[in-house]
Amino acid sequence: MLFLSLRDVEARLDLDALIDALAPAMADLSSGAASSPARIAAQVPEVGGFLGAMPGYAEALDGAQITCATTHSVEPVVRRAWLDPGTHVTSVGFNAAGREVDDATIADALIVVESREAALAPYPGGTGDLREPLRDGIITDVHAELGEIISGVRPGRTDPDQITLYKSVGVAVQDAAAVALVLAAGGGQHVDM
Repeated sequence: MLFLSLRDVEARLDLDALIDALAPAMADLSSGAASSPARIAAQVPEVGGFLGAMPGYAEALDGAQITCATTHSVEPVVRRAWLDPGTHVTSVGFNAAGREVDDATIADALIVVESREAALAPYPGGTGDLREPLRDGIITDVHAELGEIISGVRPGRTDPDQITLYKSVGVAVQDAAAVALVLAAGGGQHVDM
């Protein structure tokens, strides 16, 4: 099962990408805005199973194997108590006044980022999801950068029950490179988003 906690445009784009890549049998949508999950669910065709809005984050995370969160929540929407063993969490949300992922998840997860320098940068950059647990001694390091995992310099998941967390803060040069690849592959075609 797949759980998404996203704003409207991001929800649609991320769900479309995940459907193409993984063909999940189930997807649950939850959001702080009461009408948002139902609206998103209505826009996305069913994919071999159930697609629907859940009443809250705990219910949506129940049984989820992949969790994607891009919220502006002040309180964590990803909590360790709600995650099953082996869950992968992708978190890209940011709120200067809060955190998207709780300390227990951070403590238990294998943490991967695009760039340690970007993720751990002082506010207004970086992420409190990692800066605060490092400051408070909950974790002592970030396991790896994504490039280190892809190149084999650092191992990824070593146990099927291990929780993995990819905390993305956005690295502009990577975004620009991705846009260049899309434009090159599009051959000048117009793409509606």
